[in-house]
Amino acid sequence: MSRRPQGITLVELMVTLAVAAILLTIGVPVLRDFILNNRLTTHANTLAASLALARAEAVRRNQPVAIVPVAGDWSKGWTVGVDANGDG
Repeated sequence: MSRRPQGITLVELMVTLAVAAILLTIGVPVLRDFILNNRLTTHANTLAASLALARAEAVRRNQPVAIVPVAGDWSKGWTVGVDANGDG
C-alpha cells in the first residue's frame, strides 16, 4: 500500500489564489454598488415614511406638522413634530 502525500503543492496554491483574486476583482465593485443602492433605497423609504407620518399627524391633530433637519443638516436625519406656533 502506498501512501499518497497529504497537503497541496505550491502550484495548486498559486492557481487557487489567482482564481480568488480574479473573483474578488469582479465581485467587489458589484458588491459596492449593491450596498450604495441599498443605502439610497433605505433613506428614500425612511423619508417616505416620515412624510406619511407627518401627513397623518397633521390630519389627526388638525395642526401643521413640520419635518426639520437635525442640527440644521439633512444628512444627519430629520425629525417630525407638531408645529404649534406655525412658523415652520
